Amino acid sequence: MGVTVIELVVVVAILGIFIGIVLLSIKPQLQMAKSRDGRRKADLQRISTALEDYAGDHPCYPERIYSDDENCLPSDEIKPYLSKIPCDPLTNKPYDYIRIDGCKEYVVYANFESGEQGKYGRADYAVASSNVAAIPTLPPVTIAPTAAPTAAPTTVLPTEGPTPTGTFDYGCFGGQCLPRNGRDCSPKYPAGCYGADTCLNPANECR
Repeated sequence: MGVTVIELVVVVAILGIFIGIVLLSIKPQLQMAKSRDGRRKADLQRISTALEDYAGDHPCYPERIYSDDENCLPSDEIKPYLSKIPCDPLTNKPYDYIRIDGCKEYVVYANFESGEQGKYGRADYAVASSNVAAIPTLPPVTIAPTAAPTAAPTTVLPTEGPTPTGTFDYGCFGGQCLPRNGRDCSPKYPAGCYGADTCLNPANECR
């Protein structure tokens, strides 16, 4: 007995609905976030191992473990123990690292995409040296307000008009009509520079 086209379409539709339900129940984005959180835990453990190796050769934990706060590069101190240092798998930014009790203790922090949020201030997970009694919280990042830009002074060029007579007190300096104040100036103007392009002509520049 053959299968009709209608029966085949019905079977395909049922399979599509079933696959859609399965995908919704799995929540792929959440699963990916959990996977990255697992990676973050493993990263911090790897950093912790390198820090303990460092402490075996030095009296203090390193001051820095990253070259700077933005790039995922190891500092010169930690490089011999961790030549390729882990960073956040989503942002590729360095994990937060601090030394406490002078230089005898350390904490490394990470932010999670799932699970408990803000357990350590702005961080959700942390690993520390075994002698840390209580892991401190990280304060929120404060962004300093930016100053409003100041408007650049505008130069008002004199309008055209008849050349007045009187004391020649003005001249062209850098394309602007300004008081001469005793400076050498030729041509000189009495009470302002006249003509729309007077002070835009290099030949009229004063010294």
